[in-house]
Amino acid sequence: MIERFSIASPKGLIKKLTGLKAPAEYKPVYNASVKSGKIPVITSDNQYRFELMSWGLMPFESEDPLIATKLTNARFE
Repeated sequence: MIERFSIASPKGLIKKLTGLKAPAEYKPVYNASVKSGKIPVITSDNQYRFELMSWGLMPFESEDPLIATKLTNARFE
């Protein structure tokens, strides 16, 4: 998995292209990382939404939510 990427689209452009309103706490990031916090995601549970989410693999038996940031490149072999 790529660990560094850019999310440089301003809120207005996101709304124009997707029709979705960006969360108030969203801001463009030029050096984003799945380990550094929440990243923008467009979800489609019942309807499309633009949300900020944490990314990673959280084992069921783990009690430490920070373990997910250490498992970004986990593989099943």
